[in-house]
Amino acid sequence: MTYRVINSTIAAGDMVTFSVMAKYCRILSSTATVLVGFDDDNMQELPVGVGVTQSKTFLKLRVENTSASANVIKIAVAMGDIADTRFNLDGSTVIPVTIQAASSFITTAAVVGFIEAVVVPLNLTRKSVTIQNLGTMPIYIGGVAVTVADGLKIASGGSFVIDKSTGAISAISGTAGQDVRIFEEG
Repeated sequence: MTYRVINSTIAAGDMVTFSVMAKYCRILSSTATVLVGFDDDNMQELPVGVGVTQSKTFLKLRVENTSASANVIKIAVAMGDIADTRFNLDGSTVIPVTIQAASSFITTAAVVGFIEAVVVPLNLTRKSVTIQNLGTMPIYIGGVAVTVADGLKIASGGSFVIDKSTGAISAISGTAGQDVRIFEEG
C-alpha cells in the first residue's frame, strides 16, 4: 500500500477512531480545525496541508472535531512521507515548489523525577531540540513510557541534540528534582 486516503464527516465535538497501519499522516482537507492522536498519545492540532511522521507504526488514528458544526475531512496515511510539491498554473504545467519557513526559538525548563513526563511536546514545525541536564544526577529521555532502564542517558551537566524530530519526548530520573532545560528551533 503506497498510501490510503480517509474521507469522513465528523459531527460537531465528536471524535472518530480509524484503524490504520501507518507512520505518516497528513490532513489533505478539512472544513474546521481538528485534533489528531496516534494510538493512545495526546491529541494535538494538525493544520490542513501539514504532515507528520511518527517514529513507530501507529495502529489507531484518532481525529476530533473541535468546531461547533460538522467537519468534512480528507486525511492521507502511509508508511512513509507523502510528498506532492506540484503547483499547477494552467492545468498542464507542473512546477516544484519549496517553502522555507522562518525559524523561531522556544526555551523552557522542566523538573524531572521518578515519574516519566513529557518534557518536549509534539511540535510539527520543530527543526531541532537541545535537552540539557542541569541537575546533579542523570536523566533518561525517550518516547512515552521511557524508563531509566531503556532511556537515553544524559549525565549531569550534559546535553543532547535531536534534529528533524517533531514527536513528543519524555524524561525520567532515578532521583527527584533534576533541573532540565529545553531549547527548540522551529
